[in-house]
Amino acid sequence: MSQRLDLWGEAMRSLRTCRKCGWAGTGALCVTGESFGDGVELDCPRCRGRCGFAQYSIFTSDGDLSRVERAADSEVAPSSGHR
Repeated sequence: MSQRLDLWGEAMRSLRTCRKCGWAGTGALCVTGESFGDGVELDCPRCRGRCGFAQYSIFTSDGDLSRVERAADSEVAPSSGHR
């Protein structure tokens, strides 16, 4: 049975902070920047500085999220931008 990991929803609800101008808000308030196969960059709506990265939600084919959760745990905290 597959299981959904809502990475996109988490990114939209999490607090983001722009290191360039200090703006702070949720990912949903950010402007989408460059798009990649697995998600999009989140840009500051005030100055277009980088505020992070939002990965698209995924499904696991075997319902085992432990591998994905370990990868998510190793990511940079959302408010500090992406790698």
